[in-house]
Amino acid sequence: MYVSKENVDMVGIYDVMARGTAEIYHQEQEDFFLKDLQSGTYMLTVRDPEKGIRWLQEKESADYTLMEMWQQECADYCQSRYRFEHKMECRQAVWLQDSTHSYKCSSLQIREPEDAEMAFILKEYSVLEPAEMKQVRALHQLYVGCLASGEIAGFVGMHLEGSIGMLKVLPQYRRRGYAAELERFMIQRTIEMGLIPFGQIEVWNEASIALQQKMGMVISEKSIFWLF
Repeated sequence: MYVSKENVDMVGIYDVMARGTAEIYHQEQEDFFLKDLQSGTYMLTVRDPEKGIRWLQEKESADYTLMEMWQQECADYCQSRYRFEHKMECRQAVWLQDSTHSYKCSSLQIREPEDAEMAFILKEYSVLEPAEMKQVRALHQLYVGCLASGEIAGFVGMHLEGSIGMLKVLPQYRRRGYAAELERFMIQRTIEMGLIPFGQIEVWNEASIALQQKMGMVISEKSIFWLF
C-alpha cells in the first residue's frame, strides 16, 4: 500500500497485512478491524467511530487483552467496556526514504544475542515479559551491540506487532551515538524484510520525537492509542 506523510500513522496495519499475520474481520477502503496473530494485538481504525464500536461489539467474546486504536472515541469505549487498566497515547515515527538506505556500523558489532546473554537483557529491559522477549529472539528480531572488547553496550529489537523498539544503551556507554547505530541497523533489517520501518513514541516524550526527526523519521500528526 502507498505510504505518504499523510498516512504514516497507518504503517503498523500495513506491515501486519504485508507479512501475512493479519486475521481480517472487516476491511472497507481505509477502515480496518483485524487481529495480528503474531502479537495477539487487535487493531481498529475507522473514519466513523460508531461503525468501529459496532464492529467491536460483533466480536464481544474476543480475548481483548491488547488493543491498538486509531480513534480516541473507540479507545475510550474499549477502555471503559473491557476494563483496560492502561491507555498509552503515541505518535508514529516512520522511515519513508529510499529503500536502498545504507547502514554502516562504525563502532559496534551488532549480532543476535547468545543464550548466556539473554538473562542480562531480561534484567536490563523489564518492560516485556520474559516469554515475549524470548519469542522476539526466536523470530530473529533481537540484537545486541558489542564493543571490540565483547562487552554489550546496548540492544534493540522489533516488537511482535512490527514496531522497532526495545532500544537501550547502558548508562556508561551513552552519548557516543550507539543508540542511533542500533536503530539504523533495525531500519535496514526491516527494509530487508520487505516492510516499512516504524516506531512509536509516547506523546509526552518531546526529546525522543525530536531525535527521531533528526534521524530522518517522519512523525505522524495523528495519535495512536494502546490499551493493555
